Amino acid sequence: MRKIKNAIFSLLTVATLAVSIPQQAAAAGMTWQGYDFLSLSFGIWNISQTYYLGTGTIQVCISGVDNGSNTYTLQAYEDDGASGLTLLANKSLTGNTCINIYGATADGDNGYAEFYFRVGTPRYSDSSIRADVYQ
Repeated sequence: MRKIKNAIFSLLTVATLAVSIPQQAAAAGMTWQGYDFLSLSFGIWNISQTYYLGTGTIQVCISGVDNGSNTYTLQAYEDDGASGLTLLANKSLTGNTCINIYGATADGDNGYAEFYFRVGTPRYSDSSIRADVYQ
């Protein structure tokens, strides 16, 4: 019976985190831009889609990490085409969390910052995490 109660408590905790993390960004006055489902895999960097954003702070919120003590790395880039990549962030994260990313600049012919990120080097593999992007 104790195992069942612990399992129910764990599921409720994960569900609460999955709801509260996006609410943190909304409370900060940011607008949701989209999401990606990625995996955390040993030796593999999983790359998000490209987001076309304005100049300013970007927030990436990770949810669905099964093990709250799982550490992994998030690297964020601005892709300036022929001018190359600009590394905006290289952070070690733990569990379900949000990260603010600074330095994105709207430039070029389209007037947007071409932003993407990748996750890798996890302590534990995780088949599916969700990454929501806000600005």
